[in-house]
Parts: sequence; structure tokens; C-alpha cells
Amino acid sequence: MDVFGGAPRVLGYPCPVLVKCGTDAVLKCQIGGDPQPDVIWERKNESILPEGRYRITQDGKVYTLYISGVTMEDAGQYICRAKNNIGETYAAATLKVEEDPQELQQTQPAPPPPPQNKVKVIPPEQAVKIMNQQQDGVVKKADPFQDNKVMFFPSNCMTTTFFLTTVLGLPYPS
Repeated sequence: MDVFGGAPRVLGYPCPVLVKCGTDAVLKCQIGGDPQPDVIWERKNESILPEGRYRITQDGKVYTLYISGVTMEDAGQYICRAKNNIGETYAAATLKVEEDPQELQQTQPAPPPPPQNKVKVIPPEQAVKIMNQQQDGVVKKADPFQDNKVMFFPSNCMTTTFFLTTVLGLPYPS
């Protein structure tokens, strides 16, 4: 039995997914509700059946769509739709597909390697405390770039994280 009961609701939103052509894609969505909702995945207003290149699984409240051998035509928006006798909800995820690596090399030079920076992980429960510190009864924003380290704050998306960075240059950014 769901603690809150009632109509289905999204507990963990699907994240945008970027894959290379020919690889596999995984889209996940976490749904709650009582009674347990029926969950389907859709694309272009049509239900996706778990056959061929598509596989759909459920692990507790997490519903996963697997797409094997992704093609450029698979790119687009996918909907995770949940429905029970009390209500209905849905969440959308975007699948982006990159060209075949061989085609990519012919059309574009290889990107430079990413810079090696230190990352400071801030747990979600501390993020609010850090960003809004109280001093002398006045709430002041903390400097997220303290110690010249990148800090990131986990989001409510099932796998995506937002990064805060420092930008330097001449003339100095305002």
C-alpha cells in the first residue's frame, strides 16, 4: 500500500538521454499511487509494446523502457503514462541520438578533452544551508565558488545533476 494513496504521481522524473546511434537507450520513471497504477510508455501518441527492440520492466515503483540498437529515427519525446481508478499522470523524457561515430569523424573534428577540475559534492540536505546562510538575522547567499572548487547540487531528476561553475576571462565577466 502506498503511504500517501490516491491518484498516480511522478516520484522521479525521467531524464533526457543522449546516446550514439547503434547503442542502447534506457529511460526510467518512478511512479507512485494506490491502487498501483497501470504504467505504459508512449511515443507519438502510440503505446510502445515490449517486443522487438523494446523492453519494458518494473522494479518496485521504477518503470524502465529499454531500446536496443537505437537509430536516428528513435530520437524524440517519450511519455511514461500512469493511470488507476482515481486518476492519471504522465512524465516526458527526450531521447537524443548522435550520429554514428564514423560519420561524426568525417564531418567534425574531435572535441578537446574535458578539463580536469576538482568537484565538491554537496548532499541535498546541506545544499540549502550552504546557499542560504543566516548572518545577523539576515539571509545572505553563500558563494558557491568558494575555494575555487566546482560544487554541484543533486536534482530531483533520477540521474541528472546541475553544475555551478566559475567563468573567468578578459575582460572580466560582469
